[in-house]
Amino acid sequence: MTSPVRRQNFMIDAGGVLMLTLLAMLFYFESLQPWMQQDQTIQAQRRQFLSLRQRAGAASGTVRQLTHQLDSKRNELPVSATAREDVRRLNSRLARIAALASKQGLQLKNVEPGRPSADGDRVVLPIHLTGIADYRGCAAFVHAMRTDFGDTAVYSLRMTAKPDGEKTAVDFDITLRWYAASAMTSARN
Repeated sequence: MTSPVRRQNFMIDAGGVLMLTLLAMLFYFESLQPWMQQDQTIQAQRRQFLSLRQRAGAASGTVRQLTHQLDSKRNELPVSATAREDVRRLNSRLARIAALASKQGLQLKNVEPGRPSADGDRVVLPIHLTGIADYRGCAAFVHAMRTDFGDTAVYSLRMTAKPDGEKTAVDFDITLRWYAASAMTSARN
């Protein structure tokens, strides 16, 4: 009699072990595995964050280095290259630009200053030039503007050839932007 009871107990024990094994597997696949995958995802995100933080630190160092280089180059510039002329000297500036244009062979038809706009501690003043010249004269003028007037940029340049006129003559339309010191900035200096 003990044998069938033992056998029955063994079957119950084996069924219990099988049930526990199935419950453990179910717990693993339903609870632990998603948690472990989430933990792996968090670890990957943490590694990515640390990598990005390291790259940001390196970029910040590069920005500091480039800023230092820029400042040292600015300090190497002569004072006249960084000092801006006062906007109240507009007539003098226009006369010097007209003289430079004439020297480069440009025949000015119109020199017209535009409306100034404030930009921080400076004033941006457009200057519109129209006239007739040859291509080489216009190129020489643009180059001379860059070297002689460091605070003035050539904003736009349009040249149009005359079909019935001389082959070398072109109508030009140049817009300059003069980055002048405002009257208040000049008064402080």
